[in-house]
Amino acid sequence: SPEGQTDVRFLSEIIKRTAIELLSSPQAKGEADVLTPIALPREKGGAKTTILRLAREAHGFHCLVVHADADHSTQVAALTDRFLPGQQLVVDEPTDRVCKVIVPLIPVHMTEAWMLADPEALPKATGTPLSATQLNLPDARGAERKARPKEFLEEFLHESQAHLGRKRDRINLSDLYALLSDGISSARLSALPSYQRFKTDFSSALTHLGFLWPPP
Repeated sequence: SPEGQTDVRFLSEIIKRTAIELLSSPQAKGEADVLTPIALPREKGGAKTTILRLAREAHGFHCLVVHADADHSTQVAALTDRFLPGQQLVVDEPTDRVCKVIVPLIPVHMTEAWMLADPEALPKATGTPLSATQLNLPDARGAERKARPKEFLEEFLHESQAHLGRKRDRINLSDLYALLSDGISSARLSALPSYQRFKTDFSSALTHLGFLWPPP
């Protein structure tokens, strides 16, 4: 349940790419089609009841991926205070008209930390002649150490496009979400502990659903 359209564009593609990767691995039981995820709108309300409502709306789907920014340097509070209580409400739901296979997707700090994972994709997205080093971009492991990754990306866009004379030739932060959803390296993304956790949880969900063989 991404918070805005920019998150939807970026995370939907990442979820799809991860599913394709897992379902193309030696662990896969067979071939499966992967469709673009459907983003369910988030309405006002507490996290617990929101997850239950989304699980009801996702009845009939294989899996529900719940996105929540950690807003912190670890995932602990987001998991224990927001995700797990909502998941428990779904587990306790007396009817079977809910999607009970739920995967948490919790970037450390916020989604933009994942966008910093690939220091080579960022300059390519803006077409800047400056290198990742000149732009002070963090390596993949340093991406989650930025407390305010969104502000860092806005500064990056300003510095990397300063050579462009006309503003109409520049891309904005909204454009960057879409560009990086395709351009970011899966290997670099996999260096992020929060993404590794999502991928592990997603793999467990697909194993539960019968798409993957259990690990040896």
